[in-house]
Amino acid sequence: LWGIKDSGPYPGDCPSQGMVSLSQALAQSNNCAFMRLQAAVGFDKVKETAIKLGLTPASLDPNNVRPACFTIGCDALVKPLDMALAYATIANDGRRNDAHFVSKVEDRSGKVIYEAHPRNEQVIPVDVARQATVGMEKVVTSGTYSGGSLPQGRPAAVKTGTTELEGGKNTDVWFIGFTPRYVTAVWYGYANTQNSTGETGGGKPASIWHDFMSFVTQ
Repeated sequence: LWGIKDSGPYPGDCPSQGMVSLSQALAQSNNCAFMRLQAAVGFDKVKETAIKLGLTPASLDPNNVRPACFTIGCDALVKPLDMALAYATIANDGRRNDAHFVSKVEDRSGKVIYEAHPRNEQVIPVDVARQATVGMEKVVTSGTYSGGSLPQGRPAAVKTGTTELEGGKNTDVWFIGFTPRYVTAVWYGYANTQNSTGETGGGKPASIWHDFMSFVTQ
């Protein structure tokens, strides 16, 4: 499904933009389109896909309220590592390899004491992962982080994220993206308060990601 009519009665406070492609909605952070998409495919399908990609089940809808805005992050207490893993799955053509910090431990004689064997499981179709990547590439070329390309024309697929509360407060802001080799997730906010950061995902989090990835990809 690569097109959805961004109009109609739900959500009621969303202005209509007519027919838009999902890649366009992704690049422009069109939350209304994806909330309507969730309504069309069902809450369970969205949650199942998030878990397949690598998000921790217990962190998703912990209060079991099945929010209509779940697909854009409502009632989800995710960690940067979870988000990096989920995006890595997309970058890896839909094949999931669980995150691990230690690959192998050997004793002084070279005997292997421990070796990680992360799963290597195809969790979403290859073509779906590649279409999602194309959509996130447009965030850099023509979307909410337009003009933020990496040096030397290195390809990048990214997504901005901003938690908006009543009164215009932006409490949690995200920038997550990948190149063919690396995935980095940046979260910017306050750990224990709902103070406003005064930022959006395309602001300081994007700058942090850009500076770090520009160095790493050298």
